[in-house]
Amino acid sequence: MRGCVVVAVAVLAACFVVPGGLRAQDGGADRDAEARKLFEAASLQFESERYESALGLFQAAHEMSGRAPLLYNIALCHERLGQVDEARRVYRQYLDTAPDGELRAKVEGQLKSLDALSRRLERERLRAEEALVEARRRAEAAASEQAAATAAAAEQRRREAAQAASERAAAAQKTEAVATPGEAAASAVSQPGPSLQPLQTPSAAPVARSAGGSRWWIWASVGVAVVAGGVTAAVLLAGDGGPGEPGEPATAESVFVITAFGGEL
Repeated sequence: MRGCVVVAVAVLAACFVVPGGLRAQDGGADRDAEARKLFEAASLQFESERYESALGLFQAAHEMSGRAPLLYNIALCHERLGQVDEARRVYRQYLDTAPDGELRAKVEGQLKSLDALSRRLERERLRAEEALVEARRRAEAAASEQAAATAAAAEQRRREAAQAASERAAAAQKTEAVATPGEAAASAVSQPGPSLQPLQTPSAAPVARSAGGSRWWIWASVGVAVVAGGVTAAVLLAGDGGPGEPGEPATAESVFVITAFGGEL
């Protein structure tokens, strides 16, 4: 592409050489001189790959001089800046302005190259869009899979927690069922039952009283025996003598009283 600029420079140099009579007659000597200075400065900027600055200088030179070859250099600057559509427009402008110009063949060649470049760029753009769509699809699929995996893990944890709770409840019920009979037995033992009363059987008088008491029952038995004996004796004696006679024995009651109190300790 640098050769293209050299060609344009050579063509422009020739264009800027105008016969003196024409310059004087045209009265544009000063404008041509200024346009040439702009052209030279733009060429230096282009060689230094400062395409934005070169583009501005070439455009200024073209506005000042109106020379068609400057359009070629302007189109080249657009190409370097990646402005393909604008470069194509300026190349066509050149063909319209100078259809028989010395740069026609090169301009047509540049237009073909730009068309091929445009097709290539379009293919790359489409591939980039397809790749972007595919990347988005994969990202969405991955996110969906991740969400499904997270939900499945959460559901698994929920089921495991529910199963563990059910097992604990069943174990607690079994423990309660095993402990209930033992607790009932322990409760029955701890509760007082009906009191058992000693069997009452008739018996003789107690053999002895508590320590320190008198043995009154012995003397009572002796008294009963004596009373019985006294009654018997009274009956026998009553058969021998009449009542009211001297020496008449005492009555049974008197004998009992005397004997009972006589024998008291």
